[in-house]
Amino acid sequence: MNAGSRRSHCIYMFTIQKEATNEKRFHISLKNLQQWNETYLHYHKVDTKQTYYLSMEFRQGRALTNVIANFDIQDAYSSALNKMRHELEEITEQDQDMTLGNGGLGRLASCFLDSMATLNLPTWGYGLRYRYGLIKQCISKARQEEIAEDWLEFSPLEVVRHDVVFPIRFYGRVEVLPTGYLLLSYMLELNRTLFQDSRKEKKEENGSGHSFLQRLQCN
Repeated sequence: MNAGSRRSHCIYMFTIQKEATNEKRFHISLKNLQQWNETYLHYHKVDTKQTYYLSMEFRQGRALTNVIANFDIQDAYSSALNKMRHELEEITEQDQDMTLGNGGLGRLASCFLDSMATLNLPTWGYGLRYRYGLIKQCISKARQEEIAEDWLEFSPLEVVRHDVVFPIRFYGRVEVLPTGYLLLSYMLELNRTLFQDSRKEKKEENGSGHSFLQRLQCN
């Protein structure tokens, strides 16, 4: 794929939204996912073997700078933003760090994915979509505050697929304690739907004489 084709696959729209504090915040949305779709369709057509990389964490970091560099369009974007009286660095600073993990394992997993993508290897990465991290420190009213760090505030590269749902099955026995922990035992299979129903039954526990765990232990 030549440079002109790569540029056509990466089209961003820059808009300015005023927050309640009248501060300007830049939101960058990915308009064209053609290359991603073409890659998926190609793998499906040739029926090639694919690699599935599973990790508990992925520390991807900021994606916008890497995307612009990979498509070799940094000069074009800088020129366009200068005409709008903005700097490219100003935009990239607004890019949220999708840090789905804290440790070196997540960074190593992300490096593996980057390397496999550069080598054109058919690879998928699977992990957990954490919503919150540990803490985020900020200064408010001349005081330091610690709030929950939202890892998924905004990402133009995240695509939500509500049309694709996978049932998650447990082989063993699942006990849901009031604290929300899961205990896996042997010889009972529960699927995702049963697990969701059991949550509703837990809400009715106070109004009935049956134990919640007794209801959950079924074949």
